[in-house]
Amino acid sequence: MADPVLTPRQLRSARERLIDRGVTDASVPPSSIGVRPAIERSWRRAVAQHIAADAAAARFVNAINADDPLLRAAAPVVEHWQDCLSGMHVATFLSDRNGQIVARRVSDRGDMRRLDQAFAAEGFDFSESSLGTNGLGTAIEDRVPVFVRGGEHFSESLESLACAGAPIRDLGTGQVLGSIDRHVNNDRAVRHIFQHVPRDEPRRRRARDQHRAHDQIGLRHRIVNHVSARGERRNL
Repeated sequence: MADPVLTPRQLRSARERLIDRGVTDASVPPSSIGVRPAIERSWRRAVAQHIAADAAAARFVNAINADDPLLRAAAPVVEHWQDCLSGMHVATFLSDRNGQIVARRVSDRGDMRRLDQAFAAEGFDFSESSLGTNGLGTAIEDRVPVFVRGGEHFSESLESLACAGAPIRDLGTGQVLGSIDRHVNNDRAVRHIFQHVPRDEPRRRRARDQHRAHDQIGLRHRIVNHVSARGERRNL
């Protein structure tokens, strides 16, 4: 069955219904508001944590440590991906296990200004517990890849964005170390986020070898390749 496609007004109405009535099964039965199951689960968590959908902005946590092991290991791959996406108006984000953005790569100045207005930048908290449903935080929370389009974001400040995120796991322990995410300005472009994913095995290995204890790069590529195949089948 195809995923439901709701207009921005319908999405906002569904979210407001959940906020107004509460998250108990009696007040709003599961699957009764018409949104995709993964989005509904995330919305319910956000409502239960009393996250404000109309919050003005993400919260700044602190400046980024350039020696962060995850950042050191993943940066070469993120840079390479962004080079391959030049001119496509796609931004690439990396977050740590707490949902704090530790890297943002964006090529277009207009896109950069738009993301700045949404406080989607290094140092800001995009965890689900802080901002509600979003590609970085929800991927960490659910431990699976996630698509979030426009009004599916819980925060109204992110409604202009569409994103696709995936958790980054340690190959040895399976522990989630953070997440990686791609943002675009138009939810119709979600299908293209996971296209043109580089298959640069030597570069991937060099990045992984920078910090062996955080050997997550290979698994992340398998996750993204898997999501790419799913996305193409769904024709998102």
